[in-house]
Amino acid sequence: MIDIDGLHAYRAKLDRDKASTLVAWPIPPETREACWRVLAETVDGLIALGPDAPDAASADVLRRGVVAYDDLNDGFLTKPEREDLCRVLYEIGALAGMDAGDEWVEAWRGW
Repeated sequence: MIDIDGLHAYRAKLDRDKASTLVAWPIPPETREACWRVLAETVDGLIALGPDAPDAASADVLRRGVVAYDDLNDGFLTKPEREDLCRVLYEIGALAGMDAGDEWVEAWRGW
């Protein structure tokens, strides 16, 4: 089951912390904005599914978010950035009912 209230709170946190999100990453501002946008769109997509969405639907939204970084990554996702991004994606995934122990980010990512 998707935690809609938790996702709304997470989305508000993304908005509130936008200026500091991913700020330590050595990337141009437009790339940082694109990376932030993927996170925001992933959360928005999960919210749009509603609380009783099938697991496959929420997994598909999360998979698209993970894979979107394949297109954005021009080599900037080194170990620290990958760890940051995985942490955030697993936080979002937990709110969507995904189990981090399944290592779904690692299974889907090319970065």
